[in-house]
Amino acid sequence: MVGLNFLITRHAETDWNRHPRRLQGRADVRLSNAWLSHNKPYKKSILSKYEPDVIYSSPATRCLQTARLVFGDNIQVNIDEGLWEINNGFFSGELESDIKNIHSTLWGDWKKTPELVRPGGRETLQEMSYRVYNSLCSILNKNKWLRPRQKTREINHKMKWGIIAFFNF
Repeated sequence: MVGLNFLITRHAETDWNRHPRRLQGRADVRLSNAWLSHNKPYKKSILSKYEPDVIYSSPATRCLQTARLVFGDNIQVNIDEGLWEINNGFFSGELESDIKNIHSTLWGDWKKTPELVRPGGRETLQEMSYRVYNSLCSILNKNKWLRPRQKTREINHKMKWGIIAFFNF
C-alpha cells in the first residue's frame, strides 16, 4: 500500500458550532442555513480538486451533507459508524457555558484529563480515539486494492486523496 493517500476532513459549519457553542456529540445536527447559502468557496476548496475512488463518512447528517456538497449528490458515500464524534452523553446539545456552570467539576476534570473522563457519562477521548483508529485501519484494509496513484477521500467529522473520510471532531 505504498503511496496511498488518505484525506480526512471535518464537516462544515452547523448552528451548534457558532456562538454560543453547543456540544454536538451524537446529536444529528444539520449544516447551518447560513453556511449552506454561502458554500461556493467551500466547493471550490482543495477538497473539490480531487476525484476520490472511495468516500467514507460518519453517519452524521452534517458529514453526509458536507460530502455531497463537495462531490455532488450522485456520489456513493460509505457509512462507517466508527467515525462518529465522541459520545458525550447528556452533554450533547447543551450549551458549553451551561455545562461549565452546572457541571463545573466534571467539565474541569474533562478538560484536564479527557482521556480518562467520560463527559456526560459516556465515552472518554481515549475510547473514541481507539474506535476511530480501528475504523480507519478497517477502511484501509478494505481498500488495500487501491493503487498508489488512485484517489480516495473520506469525509468525517481530515489524508492522500485515495480515501476521504468525513467525520465529527
